[in-house]
Amino acid sequence: MARHKWALSGTPILNSLDELYSYFKFLGVPYTGSFKLFKRNYADPKEPESIERLLIRLSQFMIRRDHSNIMMNAPILKLPRASQMTHWCEFNSVERGIYEIVRQRFAKRINLASRENELEKSYNNALVMLLRLRQLTAHILMLQSVVQDLLEQEDIEKIREIVQMEATSQGTRKARTILAIRKQLDHLEAEAKKQSANKATNRSKKSHRLTGRNDDDDSGERDIEELLDDSQEIVDDNQAAAGRPASSGRSFGKNFDFRPYLNSLTTGENWDKVKKKAVCADCAGRLRGAWLTSCGHMLCTDCYDAAQLEAAEEDHEKAKCKGCGSIFTHANEIQENGDEFVSAGPATRAKRQQHSKEVLRIEQQDIAEDWLTWGGEGVLPSAKTIALKAQLLNWFNENPNVKVIIYTQFLAMIRIIRKMCTEEHWGTEEYHGKMSHEARDKAIQHFANDAGVQVLLASLRCGGLGLNLTMASRVVILDPWWNSASEQQAFCRVFRFGQTETTCLTRFCVKNTVDERLIQMQERKEKEIDSVMKDDAGAKARKMGIRDLMRLFGSVGDDEEGRPFILADNGDARGGFVADDDHEGYADEL
Repeated sequence: MARHKWALSGTPILNSLDELYSYFKFLGVPYTGSFKLFKRNYADPKEPESIERLLIRLSQFMIRRDHSNIMMNAPILKLPRASQMTHWCEFNSVERGIYEIVRQRFAKRINLASRENELEKSYNNALVMLLRLRQLTAHILMLQSVVQDLLEQEDIEKIREIVQMEATSQGTRKARTILAIRKQLDHLEAEAKKQSANKATNRSKKSHRLTGRNDDDDSGERDIEELLDDSQEIVDDNQAAAGRPASSGRSFGKNFDFRPYLNSLTTGENWDKVKKKAVCADCAGRLRGAWLTSCGHMLCTDCYDAAQLEAAEEDHEKAKCKGCGSIFTHANEIQENGDEFVSAGPATRAKRQQHSKEVLRIEQQDIAEDWLTWGGEGVLPSAKTIALKAQLLNWFNENPNVKVIIYTQFLAMIRIIRKMCTEEHWGTEEYHGKMSHEARDKAIQHFANDAGVQVLLASLRCGGLGLNLTMASRVVILDPWWNSASEQQAFCRVFRFGQTETTCLTRFCVKNTVDERLIQMQERKEKEIDSVMKDDAGAKARKMGIRDLMRLFGSVGDDEEGRPFILADNGDARGGFVADDDHEGYADEL
């Protein structure tokens, strides 16, 4: 048994206070007890006394230092200024339509499992569905197999209608959008740098994240339509190649045409499977002729005619959909070239493998080359890739020699971004788990030494830990992670000892999607962790008086002479603090 023990960690807590238990046990902290009692005594975020008790314990054996701490009137480590910001992207109508259709299909499956009391058994499947939604916020092309297997005939018809309504935006409009996003990002970065400067001046060590969505902050992002009005002058590709300011770059992102991809979904064996799943929303029978209502349900011709007749008899101008009960404003007849629809029950799937293996498989899932460039030589843009292009244009305009690391969770997204960079004539290297160690080392060396390689495309799992990448000074995170600590570790591949340039982290999220919920989850975790790890937490514990200290062990009263004592005012005479080992005085069952 060691006489003296040390535990060293850059990120002692990633998700919750429960993670401190292993440190307590290893270091032999008195009154640690079992994991169950540790959580009750020290790690209940809903109980202020539990957190205060933890603060007192940590102040006895924990020392926390970061680069901004002062020793002998100088910072422990002096690093160039760093700034961070989050840009909230907006889907176009096609992306939004597909996202909502897929989300509703997933929600329907989860609700079905809940009604059948199999939600716990389907927990891993629900997490996989969540992972698929995260992919969808990055790029719809990553969900080729999901779209083919999940969507039904009425979904395809909905998407077809959206695509037809979305006029293909050529040159000028899309170029103006890129310019408008560049202005948004310029504004956000200026505010982030301002906040960083203020933090350095005040010696405030509290981490700050600029999201651009704070309603109380007048410095947030300007509306994209407002900025479009300011972006009248468009720079052509020749001017873009010359590196002139306010460039919309080359061809990527200036055309969004989903029709070739939609057509590929309605041909071959996959389309036959989709048709076999189609049923009437009213009678649930086979579809002999089909009508798609404005509410998105399919009706056979007989049920459609019956609904119209019923509305006429009741003197109603519009008919009611029997699928959802809403009034549909219009319905479109679907031509199927004589093919017959056959009713089939709900689609069944084989049980998936263990969740961790399935997540890894999805993360490393590649994307078919024909699907990647179905619409021609270029790759289909997305809300995040257009914003990414705008950010890279800003950075390269500011400093043509700057190097950028782009983190994503998905290999398919690396392929898409590489295509984008090729269109824009930006040199790239890759760093991910499917590469050998030798190939990874060569990629890092090439990225560091070749001035023509400006972008490193890295997976967050593989490239976010254990690397020294100070040759870069700009970082992009495309997929919000479950906790912000992992994102900060990735940023610290750049923001570390040896860095000579100012650094910047840009995070891209999509409004009104699972991205928002992930950011909210990050913020909840940060709030809990900051309650014990923030810089003034230890000071707060040290400043507590004797009465505050006594209150942690139970309610406190005063005797006749005004001296405080702990009241036995509940069934637990220990005042809420329990232990479980024999030498600690109480049995685990208590």
